[in-house]
Amino acid sequence: MFQFTLRAARINCGHTLEEVATACGVTVRKIKQYEKDSGRMPRNIAAQIVQLYRISCDYIFIGKEKDCAQYAILTFFSDDDYNQFVKRGRIESSFQFFHQLLEDYNDFEEGTSEEEIRNIKAFVFDNFKLQLAIAIKNHIVCCGQPVQVQAGYNLENGEHTIRVDCTCCDHCEQIKTLPTVKVTQASRQGVC
Repeated sequence: MFQFTLRAARINCGHTLEEVATACGVTVRKIKQYEKDSGRMPRNIAAQIVQLYRISCDYIFIGKEKDCAQYAILTFFSDDDYNQFVKRGRIESSFQFFHQLLEDYNDFEEGTSEEEIRNIKAFVFDNFKLQLAIAIKNHIVCCGQPVQVQAGYNLENGEHTIRVDCTCCDHCEQIKTLPTVKVTQASRQGVC
């Protein structure tokens, strides 16, 4: 069964560390510690968190974050990486790169169903879009004002998007995924 790390669950639910700490009556430092090793979290805090996140405790990985099977793809980029993508004007290329990287990723435990793999990849890409959207909102301005950012997914055509809107004028930009290209050994070597 796919399980979320505590940090991934928080990010996916759209909560900040500060919000979770306040709701649980603990410090931000404690929440960070629990996210690194949820096995050390007291039951009462765990109960508050699953209620806040509206998720069954069965879907929360208990233990050290780095031991979670999905941790490798969930932490491919750091918060600073997202900020650098935005500051260096690499939003669209990072979006395309990570989408292709995730499509090609296939290091799952034996017996993981295709549906579970699709769900894991969708969850991971949603987290990527959310983190990139946060970095965009923190670093991009239009007309001297912060922008509004929305991440989306079109069920009809399978297209992922990030939409950036100016809060003053009608300026809008959309970043979309390109059609998925499967990379084969032959195409890596330039053989057609």
